[in-house]
Amino acid sequence: MRESCSSLPLNRENIRLHPTGESRSDFQHSLRLAYYDLIMKCMNVSFRAKARVLGSGSTRPSVTSTVVAVLLTLFVGLAQAQQPNKSAARVRPQHDSTDAARGKYLVENVAMCGQCHTERDSNGNLEQSRALQGAPVPWVPAGAASNWPLTAPRIGGTPPASDADMVKLLTTGIWITGRPLRFPMMPFRMSEGDAKAVVAYLKSLTLPQ
Repeated sequence: MRESCSSLPLNRENIRLHPTGESRSDFQHSLRLAYYDLIMKCMNVSFRAKARVLGSGSTRPSVTSTVVAVLLTLFVGLAQAQQPNKSAARVRPQHDSTDAARGKYLVENVAMCGQCHTERDSNGNLEQSRALQGAPVPWVPAGAASNWPLTAPRIGGTPPASDADMVKLLTTGIWITGRPLRFPMMPFRMSEGDAKAVVAYLKSLTLPQ
């Protein structure tokens, strides 16, 4: 009868069906032992089959050898999967740089803060060397408005309120006075994460000398 490792039974002394009360680690250990037992039996069959092939002068590849290689790969993979990922535990997210990069995108491309808070040159172009350092509000309402602000304050480098107050403004539209700011300041409703990212970017800016 032709021998094949596919016909070899698992060692039932080494593997169980994870009964109640048996820990997961014990079950995984039993499974590894069972794989090892099966691999050893397959290797013995493979060596005997190879000897017969060499003795007959045939060059036909052994199917058993392929099966052994597959089982060995599974066994090694199972063993590696149980090892703790030490490198992952050492990696810590760089919140500051990531938040500032996202905040830069939100400030420049979504909220467009520079349109009011950055001075303009004689041609109407934003003075990037003084980005977000405060500027005259470039628009006036069509009708009379006594409460319209004439200047937008500096927000880059050192924002005009604490981090918590800035986040509150950007998430609720409410300033430290307990009231919304005057237009053209928009009453933003950012998520807390986006608001914190904006504050991180504003604080990362260097004040002009």
